[in-house]
Amino acid sequence: MKKTAMIWVFATLLTLAGVTRVQAASEVDSVVRLLTERLTTAGEGKVIRVGETGLLFLQFDRQGGLAEGGQVELKRTGAPIRVGNETVGYEEETVGMATITKLMKDKALAQMAGNAKGVAKPGDKVYAAGDQKGRLVVTPFTYNNHPTEFSINLQEKLITSLVNKGIKVVERGQLEKVLKEQQLSYSGLVDLSSAQQIGKLLGAGGIVLGTITDQGNAVAVNSRLVEVGTADIVAAAEAELAKTPLVAQGLEKIATESGVTGGSSKSGAGTGKKVDKNSLFFENDAVRIEVVSFVQQPEGLLLKLRYWNRTKLDYELGLADPGENTYLVDNEGNQYSFKEAEMDRRRNLPVGAPRISDILFRNGGLSGKEFIFTAKYFPGGGIRDFSVSIAGLKPQ
Repeated sequence: MKKTAMIWVFATLLTLAGVTRVQAASEVDSVVRLLTERLTTAGEGKVIRVGETGLLFLQFDRQGGLAEGGQVELKRTGAPIRVGNETVGYEEETVGMATITKLMKDKALAQMAGNAKGVAKPGDKVYAAGDQKGRLVVTPFTYNNHPTEFSINLQEKLITSLVNKGIKVVERGQLEKVLKEQQLSYSGLVDLSSAQQIGKLLGAGGIVLGTITDQGNAVAVNSRLVEVGTADIVAAAEAELAKTPLVAQGLEKIATESGVTGGSSKSGAGTGKKVDKNSLFFENDAVRIEVVSFVQQPEGLLLKLRYWNRTKLDYELGLADPGENTYLVDNEGNQYSFKEAEMDRRRNLPVGAPRISDILFRNGGLSGKEFIFTAKYFPGGGIRDFSVSIAGLKPQ
């Protein structure tokens, strides 16, 4: 997987904005259609033979939601669904409904319903019909552990798509209200037990969770449907989306329960804000990390950070696999790898007293460049690992 790279949108691209917007919207809609199909599918298989009397011989990869006397939906593969230059799926045309007359392990016999739109053929896909999970909760997909303007837009589109398919979905405002009451953030829903708790409070049968991951010139959208009653993941889907300037812009704007902030998902604190115009920092419930200085030296780029323990107990903090997870990216997309740091292993982080520590990166041509610092930390004391990104770094 490629490392995260920041995209700056220059004024020279504004003349192309109209074309880019149409292209991006089209690709996002294709991804939403793909997610909708895969997340709402329970039993899934295909027609392997059609008898002379119209009896269908079916074979299933998954048999969830199937029962004798129950119905299945037959669909035929159509035009490809493309994201950029890549085919991520295919449109599906509904052939009609069929009733299961005999259900066996991985197989079934079925009879086409009289109001079918077409004639079944071997190779047609077969899906369990009906709403398998009841009322659903759809959460905004997180990017770098935060919901963003883009993920809120994706959430709204996915809700609309599911509703148009006849599935009941909890209103986003209700979800935000319950999250606030339970003192949970969207990123907290990554924990399946928390997702299960929220789903129960909202009277939902299933909850859709997801993440967006940077892959360089594209982003990967991963989603899963969790059954509230058992916390089991019953369906999952993945798609890629080209990272156009508009997509990149939307990903950089952090969203909160009360709306979208002007900050970046890769800069400043968890709220996307800075203390003042000269301060760059990251902050969560456990730690505040402030930029003290960023200078070019003969041996490399030296980043000096100040760590504040925000908890009530001392704990240890260190960089998690820094050779892989700690790096700089400039505004041209060039990456500067980790060289050395004092916190390449856990160090004590006392309460009330900051710890200042350096990280050294490999050098490069720096004329007029801005940088993003990215790292992953592993704390002690029962605190979870977390990722940090701070943008706007300029060498002194």
